[in-house]
Parts: sequence; structure tokens; C-alpha cells
Amino acid sequence: MVGHGLGGRIAYDALTTLWAEMHELHTSSGPLGVQPNTVGDFQAMQFALWQDLRQQGNLWRTTDFVTLGTPMALAFNRLIRRGVVVSCPPEEMRAGPPGTSNALDGQSVFAVTRWTNIWFPVRRGSIRGDLFGGVLRPLFGPGIREIAVTGNLPERLRPGAAHTTYFARPDHDTDGDVAFHLRAILALADGAALQASAAAPPPDPSTVSRTVYRSWQRSM
Repeated sequence: MVGHGLGGRIAYDALTTLWAEMHELHTSSGPLGVQPNTVGDFQAMQFALWQDLRQQGNLWRTTDFVTLGTPMALAFNRLIRRGVVVSCPPEEMRAGPPGTSNALDGQSVFAVTRWTNIWFPVRRGSIRGDLFGGVLRPLFGPGIREIAVTGNLPERLRPGAAHTTYFARPDHDTDGDVAFHLRAILALADGAALQASAAAPPPDPSTVSRTVYRSWQRSM
């Protein structure tokens, strides 16, 4: 799932809401206490846990969440400081001792969904770059992969206009361009690692002790 600007916040709300509804459907227990050394290690663990979740029958199909030029750091600042926003990694993954396992709960969407944030950087005192985008890790957690775009010249340096150009040049696909990063993150041409999803068994709502709202069925 890719969200641009305020679309990133809308996508975030959609993911966290749907996860809270779906996570108990044959949900997995995972290494929630493991503390990887790098974002790359953590994202590899997220993908492995997602594969395990799908093999157990959970319908969660979102492997990646990508935000581009999103002002979420501004919009969520107060909520995060009050501890009411889902973070990456989830709080239990950061707080638990290494090596423990805990069941995924309604706040654990980013235990199985990788989050990458992309933006056009702005130099201090300049109007060149994306004035709305920026780093999300300080507020949302160290599990986010941050990418400051160094390519996409000259469009990302147009004063006050960079925010509207993330998708303007899909033909710009060299190392450092937005299209290059998106294709590398989503890896749409390589379906080998997605076999766990394609061969997953159907969910069994009767395994959940509470009432399960069935909106997820409409996307089957």
C-alpha cells in the first residue's frame, strides 16, 4: 500500500483499523521480543512473520506500507506522545526481553507489515524540496526505513512544487530516483517470496472468541 501526502495518514488509519479486525483470524505467535540490529534485519523478520501468519490462515495480504511526502509527523505528534498511536515496531516488540514470543494483538500491524518512508529533503532555510514530508522514525519508531530522495533532478528542486512531483516522472528510474526506490521496495516482478500467501488456507472465523466483523470477506 502506497500513500502520498495526507493519503499516507488515510492509509495508516485503514491499515490499523483493518488489522484490529482481522488479526485474530488464525493469528500467529512470533518473536516479538527479538531486537534486530538494523532496519534491514527487522524488515526481514517482519516478512518472515507475515509469511508464517498467512500459512496459518490469516487473510492479511499487506506486506509493505510506503509513505511519500507525508505530513504525518506533524499531524500525529501529540497523539504519539500520549501513547495512542500504533508504532513500528509495536511497543511490545521494543519492551519485551530478547527471545520471548507473544501473540500478535490489535496494535501489532507493523510486526508483519514493513514501513518505508520516502521524501524530498529540504535544506534549512530553503524552499527547495518537500516542505510537507520528512523523517517519521523519531515519532513512529525505529522500524521504519527512511529514504531521502537524492535523484529526481531537477523537479525535486523546484521551489514550492516538489510535493506534487513524486509520481511525475516514472521514466526516471536510476539509483536515487523515486521510481527506482518504489520498484525495489515493492518488488512486483518477483513473486517467488509470495507463495506463502498464494497457498495459504482460508480463515476460520469460528476460532475467534469474539464477534468478527466480516468486511474482510468483501475483498476475497
